[in-house]
Order: sequence, then structure tokens, then C-alpha cells
Amino acid sequence: MPKEMAESIGAEKVAIGLHPDHTGAHQLYESLGFEDHGHRFGKEMAVVKYIK
Repeated sequence: MPKEMAESIGAEKVAIGLHPDHTGAHQLYESLGFEDHGHRFGKEMAVVKYIK
């Protein structure tokens, strides 16, 4: 569904923020094709999925 959402507005990527200690969420997003590029925002990390 993230791909369809991004494509509907012409986005090239989707970024989701989560707490680094939330390993279940990290595993879920990784299984959906999101990647951790080391971006951090305070106590949160961002995982990114490129659409195009």
C-alpha cells in the first residue's frame, strides 16, 4: 500500500519514523522493503522506501 499511496501523489519515496528500540516495527518495515540509511531525528530513526 505505501507504493500506491506514494504513486497517487507522485512521490519518489516514503519515509517512516520509529523508535530504534521498537525492533518489531523495524522488522516489519524491513520486510516491506524499507531501508535504514542512518537518518536520525532526535530519538527517532527514519526508514525509507524508494518507489521509482
